[in-house]
Amino acid sequence: MSNDYKSAGHGTFATAYVYAGRTTIELQTASTLVQIGDRFGQAYPSTIEGRYIRLHGIIPEVRVQAGDLIQMFTLDPATRTYSALGGALN
Repeated sequence: MSNDYKSAGHGTFATAYVYAGRTTIELQTASTLVQIGDRFGQAYPSTIEGRYIRLHGIIPEVRVQAGDLIQMFTLDPATRTYSALGGALN
């Protein structure tokens, strides 16, 4: 897990963190069959590069689904402070 997001769901096939002003999902294994969106299934724009999925900005809540496995990530603002451009200040 990371200090940026709290995780809940089925297993730990992914990790979420903030990198370079964007939410980044790191998968245990590369896959193009992953769905990224909000809790209602609405897709977020993203870029897949191998095991990494980069979302466009810092997203406070992300649902990651790979097959029948679902993991929810919630940004933990109490642990980090972000600038207006999305960079972590601490």
